[in-house]
Amino acid sequence: MAIMLVSGQGPGFIMLNLPVFEQQTAGRAHLGISTAILKAAVLGGWSARQVPSIKLRRGLVPAMAAD
Repeated sequence: MAIMLVSGQGPGFIMLNLPVFEQQTAGRAHLGISTAILKAAVLGGWSARQVPSIKLRRGLVPAMAAD
């Protein structure tokens, strides 16, 4: 992780190339399920990050708006 930060490569670089690395390491027999699990994990992470900001924009979390 430190080498990535020093060289200027962030998580965005890794996330774009993650499916390629995964497809190369998974093998032909597990290609479909590994891709599906990765997509589900990415979608779940996106949802977990977006829910508080959506609630904040709609005014559903007044305690967060005060911060």
